Amino acid sequence: MPAPCSPPPGGYAVKATVVDNMVMRHTGSLAPTLLAVAALILGTVPGCSNNLGVSDGDGIDGEEPFDDGSNIELQGVYDCSERADTGFRNGSRFPITVVSVDARPVEVDTANAYIAMQDAARRDGVNLRIVSGFRTNGEQQYLYGCYVNCNCNNCNLAARPGYSNHQSGHALDLNTSDRGVLSWLNNNGRRFGFSRTVPSEDWHWEWWGNDRDFEGPCGGERAAAAPTSTAPADCPTLPAEGGIIEEDSACFTPGGPTQYLRAVDDANASDGSLIWTGVTAAADAANYGVWWVKPAQAGRYRIEAYINRTYGSSQQAKYAIRHNGRNDLVTLNLTTAGGFRSLGEFEFTTGAAQRVRLDDNTGERSNLSRRIPFDALRITRIDTAAPPPPTAANTCPRVRVSTDGGELNVRPTASTAQAPRGTLPDGSVVDRLSTRQGQEVRGNTDWYEVRQGSLTGFISAAFTTCVQ
Repeated sequence: MPAPCSPPPGGYAVKATVVDNMVMRHTGSLAPTLLAVAALILGTVPGCSNNLGVSDGDGIDGEEPFDDGSNIELQGVYDCSERADTGFRNGSRFPITVVSVDARPVEVDTANAYIAMQDAARRDGVNLRIVSGFRTNGEQQYLYGCYVNCNCNNCNLAARPGYSNHQSGHALDLNTSDRGVLSWLNNNGRRFGFSRTVPSEDWHWEWWGNDRDFEGPCGGERAAAAPTSTAPADCPTLPAEGGIIEEDSACFTPGGPTQYLRAVDDANASDGSLIWTGVTAAADAANYGVWWVKPAQAGRYRIEAYINRTYGSSQQAKYAIRHNGRNDLVTLNLTTAGGFRSLGEFEFTTGAAQRVRLDDNTGERSNLSRRIPFDALRITRIDTAAPPPPTAANTCPRVRVSTDGGELNVRPTASTAQAPRGTLPDGSVVDRLSTRQGQEVRGNTDWYEVRQGSLTGFISAAFTTCVQ
């Protein structure tokens, strides 16, 4: 173990250097006066004991860490090369995987969440930067020795080795003294799972989310092995204008122990049924639901989740949204309103790895008996959609329904994602108004816009024959 106030290997950037230099520039009677004032502020007495009125400073830093600006040029740069180390939380050690972000060491899952948050801040004109990240036990021993003996690091308050939040790898000191940073974090940090855990420290932010929430650039091997990394093969493409994904469709994936996923019929559900599960305050999710979003065209879409208030009683349900290579986290109080609730507007590409995920570990204790529902997700195109491709001359103005005796659903869009507007019996002859490309049915992606009396909508061309 190094001596209490000996610097760790490679040195350690400390605020004391700046303070000492300021004192040493003064001569004559002013220097003793400044030293005396410093002794009163820091509570120093013979023997260098510190009388700050805090037992051991467990979990907190004290003064804002000195920002030497050495990583400004590396802001936004990350290196996913993994390094194994030993982390600590509440005195207990555990293995930790560390990568580098902004030239600072960060636990790998925290790094992915931070990279997503930093990217979102940049788009809003705010530049986030890490001042201090993960600390080894040797670094914490040095800082704690400075605090106890009050002969280095400006006697700054420090937690006992093994008890600093920074040793978990999940705590970051950020550049909140820079313009706009603190305000942006206060308004947006929770979207990405970050929160201030020490009210007196504006700069101290921690992430304790799920490693599945942010499928960032680091930890690639684990991400590739994840069971929910892309949409199922039978999940159909959404039409350009959007659609609805129900919990019983091929584009919804439930996960976790099946005994805790309760499927119920309810008249207030989107399509008369839903799945629900209880919430927990556990560190990791046990049950979850994933809605896979595969638009036929890239664009900006509004995402809405259908909330049945009988089975939606969580006050902090966390929806993790993966879209266009980015991640967002939206928290909803499900008790305030039912029906379709907006999660926001997001840019989507045509990839198959985009999704909305809801986990059961909302942070609410299980004895509160709160629930989250998995029901419909509505996706609505809100920018100007490209016009449908031109179709050939209407050589088939009418079509006959051919279903071998059954009835054919008439849908509001060229997809089975939404409830039918009505049905057409086998043998019906209807007017064909136009042709659209949509969900593939029996190898056919053509959908006909049809009209019969007051009923209009779309039917799959796979169940029709032309009437000349």
